[in-house]
Amino acid sequence: MLKKIAFEKLRTGDLIHCTSRSFMATAIRLREVGIKRLYDLNVATHTGIVAILNTPTAKGENVISIAEMKNEGFKLNSFSDYMKKGIFDSGIISITRHNALDDPNTLAKYKEELFRLWSEGKKYDWEGCLKWAFPFLKEKNKDFYCSELAEHLALYCGFSYYRKDIPEKPSDNVMPYTLQKSGFMTKIL
Repeated sequence: MLKKIAFEKLRTGDLIHCTSRSFMATAIRLREVGIKRLYDLNVATHTGIVAILNTPTAKGENVISIAEMKNEGFKLNSFSDYMKKGIFDSGIISITRHNALDDPNTLAKYKEELFRLWSEGKKYDWEGCLKWAFPFLKEKNKDFYCSELAEHLALYCGFSYYRKDIPEKPSDNVMPYTLQKSGFMTKIL
């Protein structure tokens, strides 16, 4: 787990790859990488997105948050929440970036959609989690879980965090580990 974050290296759209020892994280690892790596804390089980807010701190710096889908919906949370938690809580294992966000127009579009979804109060995709566990179910809603949110934002801007071809309909089964290990990403931290 990362013990220190070099905040000056971060930009909106960077992906935060997290893991934990919780029951849910263990179930996600089982689905993503199998039983042999069930307790491997290098496997991402949650994806957050760096969101830089144009709200200066007392030091005059912009606030850097993690945009993420939580049980209660789309939240903007503090990095410090991930740095001080207990043994069963999420911890950051790496941060990656897609070079498509080097383009200022793409980045502006990404930020606009990110903050639109946040202000809309996007709900957590419980139905998608059921589909993840039972692939034969049909998903009807347009809510997101963590890695679905990240991929939605990328597709909205005309790229994918993990696919070469850009599908018309985004995958409802994109997983945190898929995004963590994507060949299209550059490791920042």
